[in-house]
Amino acid sequence: MSRRFQRRLALIGLFGALWAGSATAQLFNLDARNTKVPLEIQADDGIEWRREEQTFIARGNAEAVQGEVSVKADMLTAVYRQAANGRNEIMRLEAVGKVRIRSAGDSAEGDKGVYDLDQGLLIMTGRLLVLTTPSDRITARDSLEYWDKRLIAVARGNAQAARGDNRLAADVLTAHLRPEGEKAAGKSAIKRIDAKGNVLVSTPREILRGSEGVYDLDSETARITGGVKITRGGSQMNGDHATVDMRTGVS
Repeated sequence: MSRRFQRRLALIGLFGALWAGSATAQLFNLDARNTKVPLEIQADDGIEWRREEQTFIARGNAEAVQGEVSVKADMLTAVYRQAANGRNEIMRLEAVGKVRIRSAGDSAEGDKGVYDLDQGLLIMTGRLLVLTTPSDRITARDSLEYWDKRLIAVARGNAQAARGDNRLAADVLTAHLRPEGEKAAGKSAIKRIDAKGNVLVSTPREILRGSEGVYDLDSETARITGGVKITRGGSQMNGDHATVDMRTGVS
């Protein structure tokens, strides 16, 4: 099956009709309910429709594009059902192998991604898990979660957030995202990051350790609590809590 015919299948509605009615993802600016924007599917090895299993499968360098958002993987699977209005709608999307999700300035990468449309939840697993915005980069060992309706992203397992020379690391990092109406020029899509477990803040001047932390990206300050240790050169200070200005590196 040629790419041209695969693209035509998507445009006439086999995928486009299924996609309608799903949730809006703020981080990747995906308005899947906007049926005026066609969803195009391409795959080197063709698209398979399994009617009895209610799935569509695109294999071989598969790519789904709608507006500014694209999802690429070795294989894409859409699981659908019949909605109350009689139309078919996607209930779950699965991407396997070299998964890359892109939008204007934001991206996520991993080996596998599963998006549950009822929960508005995207979970990415595998090696080299990365979530990137124009100003921040978050990595994780175990999983990356994006909760569409709650506007949070969770990085689990040796999670790290980096901005320039500054780094925040913990067992779990939870990034709180701005609603679409609060986004402004010069502001990150992330407004706050909560850190829990083995928290480490690294700046060019010093290293801070503690059990929990909160990083406010607007003020660029981080507050660390719980058995805090501040190391600068050969000296160390201990305390219950500390605040560091990430712009100046002063604690």
